[in-house]
Formats: sequence, structure tokens, C-alpha cells
Amino acid sequence: FVVGEDPAPADTTPVVNNGKSELDASTPKDGKGWTETTNEGFLMNGYYNFDNVLSSYGTWEIFSKTEAKTTLTVRFTNGGTTSRNMAVNVNGASAGTLSFASTGDWTKYSEAKVDVKLVAGVNTITFTSMTSDGGPNFDMFTFGIDGVELYDGTQKIDNPTALAVI
Repeated sequence: FVVGEDPAPADTTPVVNNGKSELDASTPKDGKGWTETTNEGFLMNGYYNFDNVLSSYGTWEIFSKTEAKTTLTVRFTNGGTTSRNMAVNVNGASAGTLSFASTGDWTKYSEAKVDVKLVAGVNTITFTSMTSDGGPNFDMFTFGIDGVELYDGTQKIDNPTALAVI
């Protein structure tokens, strides 16, 4: 912000949580970590295990049928003794920092939540570790709206305003 100018206004977009979309978080599009099924307790196809280094990351491409600000709930496990903090970026913009507290064991799961702004179409969500312990293990993402899924390259936005050729 420049001296003499007003700071950027706070985001007042209402958070919408009127549905539910559950996604497997075990296999990001890109990352510094790996997919595992070693420890029990996951609900989907396994979990994503971030490398135990500073700046390990996972990037997921998701598709949303609608534009919305909604809550993203991350189901995770952290069998380490300390919290593992991660920076959250959505479509290149910071969505904040999430702290993933110790769950006491790699088979016990908990949840962390962050509000995210999704565009209608393809969205990129990146979690980057802020500690040398890396990140926790991610099992599942739950979005507070319907119509969110992992992007597979085939989804398209319905365009009800398209002009028909007569």
C-alpha cells in the first residue's frame, strides 16, 4: 500500500456452505511428496505424504461448477509431536496459513478449515509446508458447496447464455 492511498478493502464476500463435495486428496497433480496406503484410517484411496522438508508442497487442480467463496475442510493426520503449518494458495492468491496440530499417531485423523474463493471452472490449490518437518498427511478435501470435483481435463462449464444460431 502506498502512503496517502487507502489500503485495499477487506474481502466481504459471504461464505457459502450450502452443499458438500468430497474429494480424494491422495494424489495431487504436482508435489514434493508421495501417495501412500501404509497407515490405516484413511477414507479415500490413500493419503498424500508431504516430504519432511521446508517448502514441500502439493498442488491439486479442482473443477467447480460455480464461482463461490466456501469452506475447504482438509482431513489430515499428523503423528509428529508439533504442529505442521502450511501456506494455502488458491489460483495464485494467498488464502492464508493453516496449522495442522499433532493428532498423536499417524492413524488418527483430524480436520482443519480455511475459506477459499473458487472460480467457475478449473482452480489450482497449493499447500506449501512452512516447517522443516514438512506437512501432515492429507486424506480428503470437503468443500461446502456441491459441484466440486478433481479436474480430469474433460469438465466444462455449462453456458446457458450462449447464443443459438438461427
